[in-house]
Amino acid sequence: MMKLIRTTLLLASTFSVSAYADTCREIKNSIKTHCQILDNSCVSIGSCLTRRDTCVGRVPENIPTDPTACVGLNECMDAISDELPSTERCKYKWNDASADRGFCTVDRHWLYSEDGCPGKVGGVINSIAYGLGSEVDSGFTCAPTRKKYQIIEKSCLDAISEFEQSCAVDGRGELEEEDKEYVESFRPEPCEYNEKFDDYRQGDFELAAPSSVHGDSHFDGGRGGKKIAPHSDDLHPEEGSHTITN
Repeated sequence: MMKLIRTTLLLASTFSVSAYADTCREIKNSIKTHCQILDNSCVSIGSCLTRRDTCVGRVPENIPTDPTACVGLNECMDAISDELPSTERCKYKWNDASADRGFCTVDRHWLYSEDGCPGKVGGVINSIAYGLGSEVDSGFTCAPTRKKYQIIEKSCLDAISEFEQSCAVDGRGELEEEDKEYVESFRPEPCEYNEKFDDYRQGDFELAAPSSVHGDSHFDGGRGGKKIAPHSDDLHPEEGSHTITN
């Protein structure tokens, strides 16, 4: 009888340890899933602002309101695509399905991300993932791009917190050294574009670009791999330009 009890307790203990290990492994995978894409999501905010300031200009007054302006926006986005550190595909088309009037919208592609593209983007998958209102950037503000970053950042930090609380070594309340190193390798750095988003002025991220929708800029590719708002030093010398580095 005692042997049976010991065997039962041993099996229960083994099962518990195995379940514990599986849970911690799942949380570690969750950390990797959310945290490893956070840097790219941060860069997308800056790229979105650069695309908006360069190819649209002042909003809402310069938002494309007809097919011709939408074509111009698309051409400008193509022209500056190699000047940006992010790899989104920002293609625009005129959508005239509205009963009142049409609008210029990002043309979704199954293979590419549009996270760094200003303007309205459709898509059921992203609506489910980020909320029904997250894809509507009708004002070309890039706020949905920032919101996506914040959602991913929260998921990353929540996974790290859960791992630290649930997978600490018994009796010490600390992670194994290997697990500590794993967590620190994914712990996110602050994203300046997110933190200063509300302080940026329209035009801060404008590139010298080919004839854009608002028609007041000229393309200059020689910027040494850096993306600079060329006029902000002149307009606000006390603050200077914002630079996006690859």
